[in-house]
Amino acid sequence: MSARKRRAPTDAQDDNSVPPCTDALDRDITGSYTEATSLLFDPNRVLLIRVFFLDPDKTRYISVGYYPSRNYQPLVEIGSPKQNPILFTDHHMTTLTEHLTAQVDSLWRDEFYNVRDGEFSMHSATPYKTVILALGEKKNRKSAFLKLQELRYLTYIFPIVQNQLA
Repeated sequence: MSARKRRAPTDAQDDNSVPPCTDALDRDITGSYTEATSLLFDPNRVLLIRVFFLDPDKTRYISVGYYPSRNYQPLVEIGSPKQNPILFTDHHMTTLTEHLTAQVDSLWRDEFYNVRDGEFSMHSATPYKTVILALGEKKNRKSAFLKLQELRYLTYIFPIVQNQLA
């Protein structure tokens, strides 16, 4: 087997070129949007403001962020790593704010509490002390399940989430 000849490193690099291991954020931001894109820059990602984990295992979260694919509109995302997250607008969040404390109270008393506002619905599953948050039509319906302890923590941090949307 013959030994391969090593290539000599080239010192002549373009000043405007981005090395393949850097992100678009490492570049000069004076260029236009199309100049700042690279393979690692994904415009469909979210620009997060805050992330709150709802349980100690860090398997459920609520995050507030701006979505470039949706004209940088601030949205709230509730989800877990195992499921697709649900994106809530500020209208859905006001509905959730109005009914969250009543939902927690009804779960403590083992009663049913159902809310429906357009595509958004929230109903309780009392034998398991959980709440099902659902958004979308029948074919594209996404849902998230939150336990009573996670809902109680959500009621404590909800003013912070509302302030981030404003």
